[in-house]
Amino acid sequence: MKALDFDNFWKEQKSELINLIDKIKIMNNSGYLKETDDFQITISVNDNLDDWNYQTGDNSFTGSCYHHPYWGVSSISKDCNPEDIALALILDLASVIGFED
Repeated sequence: MKALDFDNFWKEQKSELINLIDKIKIMNNSGYLKETDDFQITISVNDNLDDWNYQTGDNSFTGSCYHHPYWGVSSISKDCNPEDIALALILDLASVIGFED
């Protein structure tokens, strides 16, 4: 996997990730969670950069990211900016893979 391929992959997928984060945020703002609660979110990608997945909550034991080797983790709060969270997730994922800014 090359850094340029990673960047191009997320340029194509970033809007989908932002929409996902926004939906999770809406669920949070609907009263499902207490005002101080954050949702942990994990994204993952495979070696071929043709598939990514996500999971929310504790990622210690099982989840939809387990079949991918690389993970990025962040939290979603009631007041978060979905674009900022998406960028944080992508940067965390890049650092796990070994790509630098």
